[in-house]
Amino acid sequence: MDVLSLIAGRWVGGEGAEFADTNPARPSEVVARGRFASVPEVERAVAAARAAAPGWAATPHHARAAVLVANPLRLSATPPAYHRPPPALGQDEAWVREILGP
Repeated sequence: MDVLSLIAGRWVGGEGAEFADTNPARPSEVVARGRFASVPEVERAVAAARAAAPGWAATPHHARAAVLVANPLRLSATPPAYHRPPPALGQDEAWVREILGP
């Protein structure tokens, strides 16, 4: 699995050093790879989070909960759904409904 960072509503690969995460029970088994975020990427992410905070705070609690609950559920989805990036922020309602079902 490639590890991505959510920066300003988009999933991106990092620009920093490469890393690999291994299964602690089988250290030779790599379970994830990626690149760390660079300082400019972290600065963009923090700026985007600050800008998004008022809108997120104004979102009804049940809608925020649905987004937070959907992310772990996505990890257990079938491989094609798992590898599809989540939508941009502000376009996540249909995605949450798709993950949670009717």
